[in-house]
Amino acid sequence: MASREAKGETVLVTGASGFIGSTLVRGLLDRGYTVRAGVLNPDDEAETDHLLALAAGAGGGHLSIFRCDLLDGAALTDAARGCSGVFHLASPCTVDPVKDHLNQLMVPAVEGTRNVLRAAKEAGGVRRVVVTSSISAIVPSPGWPAGEVRDERCWTDIDYCEKNGVWYPASKTLAEKAAWKFAEENGLDVVVVNPGTVLGPMIPPTINASMAMIRQPPRR
Repeated sequence: MASREAKGETVLVTGASGFIGSTLVRGLLDRGYTVRAGVLNPDDEAETDHLLALAAGAGGGHLSIFRCDLLDGAALTDAARGCSGVFHLASPCTVDPVKDHLNQLMVPAVEGTRNVLRAAKEAGGVRRVVVTSSISAIVPSPGWPAGEVRDERCWTDIDYCEKNGVWYPASKTLAEKAAWKFAEENGLDVVVVNPGTVLGPMIPPTINASMAMIRQPPRR
């Protein structure tokens, strides 16, 4: 959607303040889109200042910021009204162990994805939803044949994740499966991208999970 110039179109971006989200917002603004940027806390300058700076230097686009609660379906639907496209990036991501994997990772990732897609469907006018999944929805997949390309048939092994307490890949896998299921059942145009390690120029004031992993001391 961002590969062409906008003609007064409005798009919704969840997770707009993050590393990928900020870069996406910049590209959309530069192409003239009106961007509704969803962040966790609109009162937190660490989440908003860099987005406002992007808007100030944008080449014709406009920005508004709203509180993005992935579990508040009604608010998401309101935010999606009048939008021609939705970019869903928001999802819990951590390189640290979690105490409550269900509420910290699984529910926001899976139910949040369903809520965003439902909002896009109910809002009317949304032509496409782009969901940012992860390479973690593809690996770990220890049962996949060695030497065979991992394609759309390959999914992370949920049983392996549960046995080893690897919850982030499980959350991304179940969220992506939920996205495809919703799209099929509701006739919604959904595209999924699966980035791996994400590096590049920083726009937000804090580093992203990929860079945080690189900065961790090597395990002995």
